[in-house]
Amino acid sequence: MERIDPRLLAVLGAAFISVSAIFVSLSGAAAGTAAFFRCALALPVLLPLALLERRRTAPRRRTGADLLAGALLGGDLVLWGASIAAVGAGVATVLVNVQVVVLPLLALAATGSGPRGASRSRSPSCSAASRSRAASPTPARAARTRCAASRTGRARACCTPGTCS
Repeated sequence: MERIDPRLLAVLGAAFISVSAIFVSLSGAAAGTAAFFRCALALPVLLPLALLERRRTAPRRRTGADLLAGALLGGDLVLWGASIAAVGAGVATVLVNVQVVVLPLLALAATGSGPRGASRSRSPSCSAASRSRAASPTPARAARTRCAASRTGRARACCTPGTCS
C-alpha cells in the first residue's frame, strides 16, 4: 500500500472537523444528544484500535484516570454543542480549536515545561552532571562525564562546556 501524504491527511482532518459544527447545527439535536451519538458512532472504530494498542503495550491499571478523561471529553463535547447554539457554528469551531494553542501555553505557564519535557530552568540531570564535573579531579574525566550525559540523552542542552556551573 502506498503511503498517504501527511499534509493531505491534515487538510482532510481539518475539513471534517470544521464541518462537524455545521452538521450538529443542522440536525437540531440537543447538545447532550449530539455528544452521545458522536461518541457512540466513533466507538466501533476506536474500540478495536484501543484494544490492539493495549495488547501491544503492557497493560496498565489506570482505569480511574481513563474514566475521568472520558468524562471530561464528554463534558467538553456537550459544552461545545451548547456553544454552537449560542454563538453559531463558525465561532464555535474556532473556539474549540483554539484549545490546541491555549492548553500548551497554560501548561507551560503552570508547570514550566514545554513539549517533550523541555524546561525553562536547568534540569536536575544537568545539576548532577555539573556536580560530578566539579568533583572530577581531571578535565578528561569531566569530558567523559559530559559525553556520557549526552549519549544517554539527559542534560544534552545544558551540559556543554561553560553552561553548567
